[in-house]
Amino acid sequence: MSPASAAAAVGGFTPATYDLVWTVVVVAGVALLAAAVVAWGRSTDRSIVSLVWFFVMLAFPIVGPIGYLVETRRRRRLQREEASADGGASSS
Repeated sequence: MSPASAAAAVGGFTPATYDLVWTVVVVAGVALLAAAVVAWGRSTDRSIVSLVWFFVMLAFPIVGPIGYLVETRRRRRLQREEASADGGASSS
């Protein structure tokens, strides 16, 4: 057995694609976390739910920020729909 194959068998060698995939996952996770924390910080909501979302984002660095950003977008869309429905009802 050659030294290169022995090192690969022991785990001393990681393929470049493996390193690349993990690097992309880590960078994407950090970017998602940063975007979600900035969105959380700019939010005017200071309820206990908002604080729980902050800790969820920190505890689950990929799923937490995605969940927070999706939930925030859904909540904003519902508020806009309610505001437009209220605006249409009051003008009639």
